[in-house]
Amino acid sequence: MPRGRPRASANRRLPQSLLVAAEVGLAAKSHLDLTTRDIAAIAGTHSNMIDYYFKGKAGLLTAVIDGIARDLDARLHRLAGEIAGEPNPTERIIRELVEAYYPHASAASVLFIEAWRADSPIKTAFETRHAASLFLRISRLIRILIKLGVYRADLDPLEATWSVLSLVAGPLLLKPLWLGSGSIVNPDQERWIANFTAILTPAFTASGAASAASPAVTDSSRNRPRAA
Repeated sequence: MPRGRPRASANRRLPQSLLVAAEVGLAAKSHLDLTTRDIAAIAGTHSNMIDYYFKGKAGLLTAVIDGIARDLDARLHRLAGEIAGEPNPTERIIRELVEAYYPHASAASVLFIEAWRADSPIKTAFETRHAASLFLRISRLIRILIKLGVYRADLDPLEATWSVLSLVAGPLLLKPLWLGSGSIVNPDQERWIANFTAILTPAFTASGAASAASPAVTDSSRNRPRAA
């Protein structure tokens, strides 16, 4: 493909194709090993187009993470208007997080690695654009539930937010370590949601509400309740 400005017909489609290609590439390689040539080959274009649209690999990966974070922000914003009527609000909060992040687990892993790099532009972009707002959206949901009497009056919203985020992020971090051999069963997305809900509901809810709100976690092969 010639260098320079792309044709107008490709102008609208190519950025999205590169974003998708980046996620496809990340499913096979760490972002530290994935090259712009790899990504461009998946998208069927030249690596110069990554520089043209995103100013390099870091810019492209930042854009991928931006998209995931914007989706989650929209989910949490919508949930703020619906949470009071939720029969199981803990499950709904966890579901929104899991459904936003788990389909993009390979891309989300980029952020976990970059978080430990002090000079990372990817980390800086996430901190500047999304970190505080996403954390505050979750803590506000928890404050609403405390005010409604669903969650304990003495529950610390910030500590509860850390608990939610730590629990949900755990499988994204640990899955590559423990599942590589194929000998450990990988619970599906619904099982993760059920397990996390069963753990957090009794810890967060007001006295008497836990047993009603916490779902039983079942062994799908036998349909019997089992420990989370």
